[in-house]
Amino acid sequence: MTISIPSSPIEFLEAQRLAQAKENGFAFFLIRPEGDVPGFAYSIGMAQHDLPELLCYFNTEEMGAPTLGLMHNLCTTLIEGTSRFGRIPTLKAFCNRTIQAKDPEVTYTPKFHTGDTYMYLLKTVLTRAVMFRKELGLPQVIELQHADVPTVDGVRAELMLQNS
Repeated sequence: MTISIPSSPIEFLEAQRLAQAKENGFAFFLIRPEGDVPGFAYSIGMAQHDLPELLCYFNTEEMGAPTLGLMHNLCTTLIEGTSRFGRIPTLKAFCNRTIQAKDPEVTYTPKFHTGDTYMYLLKTVLTRAVMFRKELGLPQVIELQHADVPTVDGVRAELMLQNS
């Protein structure tokens, strides 16, 4: 029997989230906002259900917990919807509507990412979802966009402009 002991708090957190995703169907990573850079949260484990991972940006520390709560409910709904109605009808219905959240009131618009933006997300944002692709599956991505924060394309453009 081999026992692997994480050598850092980050490795411990990663191992904990991987176990949680395997056991509960999904887990989340939260990156807190710093200065002008928005924070974000993303799921891991949805790929094992043949569903895209969810990603959502937020500007303030206070929005972290409500964002995770919303994403937890949406992941559960997507998994249940897929088992009842199938993958394609569930994803079409999900991506073709807005999602209204209360406390705080925010309207989210799901955006399924493909192409260059998708590759950017895999390389720079959903790093742990990619890291765990052998255990959980290669992720696709749906961003939950809302008016209070920039989109991934906006964040990416701003970073490109800063570096030019």
